[in-house]
Amino acid sequence: MTIHPSNLSDLESAAAEGRMDSARATAIRLERIWYYILPEAFHSAFLPSRVTDIQLSQNETVRLVVYQSWYRNFSSYMFSNYGLNLLLIAILASMVIGFFGWDTGLFRTPILNMSIPLILLAGWFVYAVFENFRYLKWRLVITNRRLIFSSPQQNNWMLSDNIEIKGQPKVIDDNWSNDRMLRSLQIFTRSRDLSISPMGLQFDGGRVKDGLMMPDVDLDHIEEFRQLILNLTE
Repeated sequence: MTIHPSNLSDLESAAAEGRMDSARATAIRLERIWYYILPEAFHSAFLPSRVTDIQLSQNETVRLVVYQSWYRNFSSYMFSNYGLNLLLIAILASMVIGFFGWDTGLFRTPILNMSIPLILLAGWFVYAVFENFRYLKWRLVITNRRLIFSSPQQNNWMLSDNIEIKGQPKVIDDNWSNDRMLRSLQIFTRSRDLSISPMGLQFDGGRVKDGLMMPDVDLDHIEEFRQLILNLTE
């Protein structure tokens, strides 16, 4: 479902009320959590400006927010939406190990083998935190007056860059990834690399040259973006 919020608070309301696809709603919810966890001094360096904190000019409204495809945020999506289920599965697995007395030989005391599922779950959670921190750096906010493109800094993935473009792009292009493994994922997940250009004058083969590129975006979200830009420029 396409969400065209009339004001910024509508974004979080739509996410909370289930009027937004679950992947995008999860991203907005986790973005809010990061802003509570990280000290305020780190916000502008390590994360894009929170969507609901973007300063809008008079009569400017956020029309769409685009993130990368769900599989780029899979682990944090699972913990955010099914964390209790994962914990219960790990506890059940621990009980099964204890009931059958399985011994992996990793511990001197066999009973400690029951901790393996919980250790694995904790390790997965640490990775999920890292994954989400990286995922939220890629974001495209479209208003009726400008684009706000966020991405990791080229030479330091921990830092976040923000680019603002006045007006609407002239070219919106979706392309296959140059990476063979990512191309395979894009086939099965219906995602592409999204390229946009404010000028649209230079091309390299079938790709926009020197345009902004966001890797691995759902085709449905790209189409939302394309239709929105068409409607805004009519």
